[in-house]
Amino acid sequence: MPPLVLTQLVNDLDLDGLRISRPSKFVFFCGGAMPKPNELGKSLRHYLIVQRRIQRSLGGPIVLAEEANQLFRDTEYGDLITFEEDIARIAAVVMVIAESAGSLAELGAFATNDTIRSALLVLGQSKFSSDESFVRFGPMERVKKYDDTRLAFYPWRVRGDGQIIKASISGHYSRIGQLINKQLSRVPNEQLYRTATGGLGAFVEILWILHICSAMPVSELHSFRQSLFAENIEQREIKNKLYCMKLAGWVSSYSYENKEYWYTKSIEDPFRYRFRQGVNANDSTRRKVEAMAAAKSALKVPKHVLRIVADAKSVIVK
Repeated sequence: MPPLVLTQLVNDLDLDGLRISRPSKFVFFCGGAMPKPNELGKSLRHYLIVQRRIQRSLGGPIVLAEEANQLFRDTEYGDLITFEEDIARIAAVVMVIAESAGSLAELGAFATNDTIRSALLVLGQSKFSSDESFVRFGPMERVKKYDDTRLAFYPWRVRGDGQIIKASISGHYSRIGQLINKQLSRVPNEQLYRTATGGLGAFVEILWILHICSAMPVSELHSFRQSLFAENIEQREIKNKLYCMKLAGWVSSYSYENKEYWYTKSIEDPFRYRFRQGVNANDSTRRKVEAMAAAKSALKVPKHVLRIVADAKSVIVK
């Protein structure tokens, strides 16, 4: 159970006026195969990321779908596509280059999800723009009807062995970067807590608890979350959300003795405080300090773990 001073802080907040923010506006980048860096590109995605280093021109970090595969075994998701759907829910932009069987499956899953569709950006080959196919007039058309700026076609071509012809896309590289940045700019840096649909609010609640408590195991995080906020979430869902945020670079963990301690990687508070009308104790800085001290006393996190977490955050800040 959270200490009383922390419970009182949450109870005094005006949740309708509370504003929240993501630690980063990241691009969840899906598409064709990603061979080793020294291998020739066999997908537009590989060409953009490895050969053109598009990350340098974007206003947010890139998270690759392949990274989800590596973490999947540690989660409690029933299947990989559900894991990817949750990652997409917290992404600022979900970029899908329709160029492989896997990316077409992702496109189909994302296009049918109302929350994810609002973040989708889909790229297709120009030669298929009017193709009489299920992909073009199924998931692509659904994205287009939702927002026609989220579907774009470019004239890249591939050889018989699947290798991309660089000359067919090199002149369009900068426009693709501009397109991604335009979609990133549409995502607000902050938003009202009450408008955080599709589960984003629950992710930020977890981030905030970790921000206040420095570090804690999943079981205690679940207990705090259940006591402080209205919606019930099972412990396995808390764990799954943590792994989504780990992939996004928002949180990390450190194992010590027989426990795994989770912590935020950012020193920034994801809440922009607003107190209910009539609450006199509305000094957010003072109340945060009191809540942090009470949480530290209640959790009794080993000093070694607190030192590791503090050092990790100082490295990130530098």
